Amino acid sequence: MFEEYHLSKLQEAAAKKFIKDKVGNPDDHTVDRLRDWLFMRINGRKMPAKYHPRQLGCPDLVPGLSLKGFWNTDVLPWIKELEAAHSVIVEELNTLRETSGF
Repeated sequence: MFEEYHLSKLQEAAAKKFIKDKVGNPDDHTVDRLRDWLFMRINGRKMPAKYHPRQLGCPDLVPGLSLKGFWNTDVLPWIKELEAAHSVIVEELNTLRETSGF
């Protein structure tokens, strides 16, 4: 299953650990939607596309997520911090672009 996501060995190991520690813990309800999605993927099932016909058969639809084209920043408060750091992020990106291997 991990091959289709082109994960490095380290990323794959981290994903497996997360699945074991969080998803594998039935008492952890913070990952219920992820658990449902993962079981659907393991069992070769796809979530029915009840939101839009273009989603029909999409393997990465996560049960319970809202389909929205635009999210208000009040719903995602961390976005304001990200927007406030825009100039720092641009500066970091430009610095990285000047290094080899980027």
